[in-house]
Amino acid sequence: MRHLLLTALIALAPGCKVFDQPKRVDGLEQRVDELADAVSKLVGEPVAQRQKPKAKAHDEEGDGEAADADPKARKARRPKSEARAGRDRGDRTAKAEPDQHRQASANASHDDDPADEPADPPADDHAAADDDHADAAEPTPPPAAHGAAPHWAYAGAQGPSHWGELDEQFAACGDGHEQSPIDILPKRRAAQDESVFFVYKPTAGKVTDNGHTVQVDLQPGSYAVVDGARYELVQFHFHTPSEHTIAGEAYAMELHLVHKNKAGKLAVVGVLIADGAPSSALAPVWKQLPKAGGSGALKKPFDPSALLPSDTGAYRYAGSLTTPPCSEGVKWIVLRRTATDADKRIAAFRARFGANARPTQSLGERELQ
Repeated sequence: MRHLLLTALIALAPGCKVFDQPKRVDGLEQRVDELADAVSKLVGEPVAQRQKPKAKAHDEEGDGEAADADPKARKARRPKSEARAGRDRGDRTAKAEPDQHRQASANASHDDDPADEPADPPADDHAAADDDHADAAEPTPPPAAHGAAPHWAYAGAQGPSHWGELDEQFAACGDGHEQSPIDILPKRRAAQDESVFFVYKPTAGKVTDNGHTVQVDLQPGSYAVVDGARYELVQFHFHTPSEHTIAGEAYAMELHLVHKNKAGKLAVVGVLIADGAPSSALAPVWKQLPKAGGSGALKKPFDPSALLPSDTGAYRYAGSLTTPPCSEGVKWIVLRRTATDADKRIAAFRARFGANARPTQSLGERELQ
């Protein structure tokens, strides 16, 4: 019965637009309920009525508690002006937030500005001055290899006047009291010194350019007897001009024959060489000179006795090595008679090594024999 009535009312609705208008549908349903009550009274049979939703009933009764409990209902009930105002506030808030963020970023950037940071401390003027001084100083020679002696030379900052300062082991070069070479002032012609004699024979040899001179190392077999002790001939080498001088006069070259005894003590024989006739004894050495820094064996055994003059009278004194470390306790025997060699050979040696002679040292309280 109810459905028939509802259908009739819908059909009679103008334009049949009922389904698009919820409020009108509610009104029609209310009228259906009224008609159903009227029909029930007429026929004496109850007609079922539509159950109203509780929320709807509350709204009709004016109780808004349930609607307030539902957020969607509250939003639906909010006036349009309030919603519009909320949107406006939201828009303003959304606009304000980037502006505040930009301001905060600007403040942070200002706080981190390097200009507000304390400046670095000024450089030390003394340190800068030291650096400038270091740049202006003479170049320092490269450090010596472990266990090797420091670099030394015959001129400049590593020259003879500075040897004693280069290393502790060279201290005697600066503060020694029995240093060599010396200037010899002959007072009388001495007789043959029978306390020194030589026993030399040919042995194999090796020629080396050690950077300071030409050195010839000899195999054992030759020796000298000095004051009754035997000293083996170890090597000989050259200096130009001569290191020892006679009454202040230097010779073109000086040959040193180095001897050593079993205790390690040294006896050095000096032979002064003047420009003159070529030395046949030294010819093999000059012919087999190695390249700079090199070495090579002599082709034939070398006879050192050819280096000695027939008269072996000598000047004697207690001295030292004439190169670093300038060790003292050396017996010096400087032969009175000189030898000669060709000027071109001496000149070639000088061109390779330059002047490699230590200046003469004070005789001091020593006795020259």
